[in-house]
Amino acid sequence: KLHERINTLATDLIGGPPDEIVLAQKGAVLKTSSGKIRRSASRDLFEKKGGKAGSQNLIWQLIRLSFNSILPRTRRLLRLIRTYFFSFYSWGIFALFTLLAWLSIVLLPRLSIRWRMIRFYAHSVARLTFTPIKTTGLQNLPKDLSNTVIVVNHSSYLDSLVVVASLPRPVSFVAKAELFERWLSRLPLKKLKTQFVERYDTGKSVNDFKHLYPALKEGEPLLFFPEGTFTRVPGLRPFHLGAFSLAANANASVIPIAISGTRSILRPEAWFLQHGSIEVTIGKAITLTDQEKGMDDWHKSLALSAKSRSFILRHCKEPDLVYEERSL
Repeated sequence: KLHERINTLATDLIGGPPDEIVLAQKGAVLKTSSGKIRRSASRDLFEKKGGKAGSQNLIWQLIRLSFNSILPRTRRLLRLIRTYFFSFYSWGIFALFTLLAWLSIVLLPRLSIRWRMIRFYAHSVARLTFTPIKTTGLQNLPKDLSNTVIVVNHSSYLDSLVVVASLPRPVSFVAKAELFERWLSRLPLKKLKTQFVERYDTGKSVNDFKHLYPALKEGEPLLFFPEGTFTRVPGLRPFHLGAFSLAANANASVIPIAISGTRSILRPEAWFLQHGSIEVTIGKAITLTDQEKGMDDWHKSLALSAKSRSFILRHCKEPDLVYEERSL
């Protein structure tokens, strides 16, 4: 009776009887999550199983799904265990070499020896944590780094370690004065000739940086993180002008360095280390053109800042937060 009724209905609708009528099990006509018929998949299923196509018993479906989920769940569990193990292992390596570096900096007699030792420790940490550091542009570093200001983007607590690993010659970091207040950090930083400043953003003046002139003129290359700080939000932040005001007033060249990869390994406000790789790109020394030298100090600083930021933005592999803020 069903066959007869279907034949009659099909003939009325399409002008002829169907080639075959199958009284299949419930679920034989496959559908998407939104209820649309999956015509191609249903045809393939019919060609393989014919009238036997249909849904399985609920108990067997649950058994099959549970069994199929064992392997993915096991993989996720192993991946999670591996990630936690890597983080704890890496922090153990960091703790060991931080202690060795602190003792080496405090006890070794000369700055050049201290720098070589902490570079050795930095490379050892990178190798033992399987973190490759690729440095390009070393040929852009002049043989004489005197009267040079180095600016680096800042996205992680690892950036200082990466800078040490990448630069073959000693530089003087410019750090916030808060680090000077703790003897545990003050002692090794002073041994590395770190310069401390009370305020990082000097606006249009260089009053807060006047005490850095003697160090710059005596041949010590000064290294700044001109963003001043970092946050969880990926992107290159606006540059403070202190480093560039100092360079403009001292007629010093500026060397931009872009670091990428450190944020994904150790995110700000987090202490969970992830596996990754790091790239360091060193740019050519930036100086003022003859036309720019005729400008006032404020515009000289802006010119040096713009050129340095443009290079770092091209190589840090992060978005421009200044552009996004202006767009908003």
